[in-house]
Amino acid sequence: MYVIKFQQDEDYLVFVFQGRNTRYFKIMRPFIGKWNCYEAIYHAEGLFGFADENLEFKIKEKLERLKESEPREI
Repeated sequence: MYVIKFQQDEDYLVFVFQGRNTRYFKIMRPFIGKWNCYEAIYHAEGLFGFADENLEFKIKEKLERLKESEPREI
């Protein structure tokens, strides 16, 4: 588990999992409860991605999609 902190109180959690044949990750906003891999898998919000050699790029890509999908104050 990794915590990504931004300046404007925007925090995100990144969980990296080892599957049978590949690694994958889930990025999401912090949630109420335990921050562990088991809870993250079954939490409804967030985005999954495959963790290959371009992990940093893929996390940034999913982060941008997640930011676009969040409701904004008007």
